[in-house]
Amino acid sequence: MLNIVAVEVLNMQSIIQGSGLGPVLYAVYSSDLKAIGKDTVLVKYADDTTLVYPDQTDVSFADEFSNIKEWSKQNRLTINISKTKEIVFHRPNPQRFHAPTPLQDVQQVPSCRLLGTVISSSLSVRDHVDYILTVSSQRLYLLNKLKHPGLNLKALTVIFQAIVVSPVSYVLPAWYGHLLQADVGRINALFRKAHRWQLTDPTFTVEELGADADIKLFKAIVGNPAHHLYQLLPAHRPTQYSL
Repeated sequence: MLNIVAVEVLNMQSIIQGSGLGPVLYAVYSSDLKAIGKDTVLVKYADDTTLVYPDQTDVSFADEFSNIKEWSKQNRLTINISKTKEIVFHRPNPQRFHAPTPLQDVQQVPSCRLLGTVISSSLSVRDHVDYILTVSSQRLYLLNKLKHPGLNLKALTVIFQAIVVSPVSYVLPAWYGHLLQADVGRINALFRKAHRWQLTDPTFTVEELGADADIKLFKAIVGNPAHHLYQLLPAHRPTQYSL
């Protein structure tokens, strides 16, 4: 079992919310915010802080969260409790699973959005697929409205790629491999509908998008030893063959 709390910190003094410098300055400002447990992990990105807590460790989950709240108070920051969620990861069909007591004032949820991706307590991607299909269907309706005044197919295709294909492709390597065949069919049905409605010239499939995204990610990892995933590659072995 693994607990995660996604915390949003607001009101860093003298920094305009949404500014370009905001994420960098927050990273510097929060550099002294650290977990107190040896097995607990704090992940900080922009103004979001994610607390990852294992089932068995030397510090209680409540104490870890209290540490974040105390640090925020001392640094004159405000935790947005309404956007702070707790999610408990477990096996899809656990036997004798009992959810831990929720943190005070923090909602414990079966799924939540983390950096634009919907994650669920069972690590299923179904909720994320439901989310992107809902958003994409609404945008197909918008594109259809733009089509009637006479917007040409070339322009519609550009907009379709920007507001429909892009959300589907977002962090695709992280969840594409977990798709069930039924979910693949649902996403491809959306693309076929868009082509049938003449909202896009080329046809798309999630298989093609997934393969392209995987190749781009692999090239980015291989070509950059500083990449966070580079250490997962096997050791380089010299060979007489070349591509």
